[in-house]
Amino acid sequence: MKVLIVGAGYFPANASLIRAAALGGALKRLGQDPVLCLAESPGSRQLLEQHDLVECCRWVPSRNPAHFARAARDFRDVQFVHLINANLVGEVMGWSLRRHGARVISDWDEWLSSMPRGWKAKLKSVLMEWIARRISSGFVFSSTYLQSEYRRHLGALPTAYIPYGFDPTGPTSPGLAEQCLRPGRQYAMYLGSLGALYREDLQELVLLAACCRDLDLDLLIAGNGSERERLEAEIARFLPDGRAVFTGQLTLPVLDGLVPAPAIRFCFLPLKDTVQNRSRCPNKVFHYIRGGKPVVTNRVGEPANLLAEQGRYYEYGNRASLIAAMRDALARPAQYVLEDYTWKRRAETYLRFLQDHFHPGRSPTPLPPPFPRT
Repeated sequence: MKVLIVGAGYFPANASLIRAAALGGALKRLGQDPVLCLAESPGSRQLLEQHDLVECCRWVPSRNPAHFARAARDFRDVQFVHLINANLVGEVMGWSLRRHGARVISDWDEWLSSMPRGWKAKLKSVLMEWIARRISSGFVFSSTYLQSEYRRHLGALPTAYIPYGFDPTGPTSPGLAEQCLRPGRQYAMYLGSLGALYREDLQELVLLAACCRDLDLDLLIAGNGSERERLEAEIARFLPDGRAVFTGQLTLPVLDGLVPAPAIRFCFLPLKDTVQNRSRCPNKVFHYIRGGKPVVTNRVGEPANLLAEQGRYYEYGNRASLIAAMRDALARPAQYVLEDYTWKRRAETYLRFLQDHFHPGRSPTPLPPPFPRT
């Protein structure tokens, strides 16, 4: 089965490309024929190298839709066009290749039009979502909430729930723990962007620092962004003298070599109950699971679905509740069935979805008109 995976943006700025690379790599290992079309960048190329997909990718010079439109001529033999989130470059290719018999599958790991942004960005996202509904034969969602909400707009179109995952045999680069963690100390860990978009959830890191002081723990924060300087100053009030370690942004192999360190006792994933957090499937939770760490989080969105009884849950913003969850994480090791979280399992689910709904011989869905008839 030949599947073209299209994504916009550049890794690591656009973390959705992890989904494109990991799913493509898993499909390849299952004997399928994935091909990709991405904008050229060192980070994106390095990501594909980790999944043995560089030779499967048609690189275009930039995110310009015209570059992707020209590249579409190289993929007229594909059976499926898999679009990572609503974006113009992917939809240009999907629209073009649908005319040659390909099925378009839209893959959503965010609800872009629900984000609190300016009206121009919101209008663009609404338009892209509308186009996706017009050209797609099926939808894939990384969260059950997003799948449920979006079904109200999709009529009879088939959908599948396929969260993120990890590859147990993927590359790791150990050694950072010995460089940045103090001997004899125990750590809580947070991984993620420190950008302004996540400011409210990041404020929970200050609460975590206060709780770490109470429990005689140190804190490790892996990530970067515009909020980093402010967070460093606020956290230092509770954890001075190097007790809070900021590593900056890490490559994925370095990160997966760091999380399993015995000094890291649990990992932290604060999630306020918002539409955005209910819609997302945070990739960081799978780094935590792969490293075998308990996750202290909130009962919001996909982490609660994925972790189930293995999660250590607390009430958002409540210091006593957070300390109780941290004590639980320190007392009880996590016990994950790792096979349930792998990209191999995700790719198998995806293939069943395609085979069940779009088996060979079924004629393509007629292409709708570009705008509703009046």
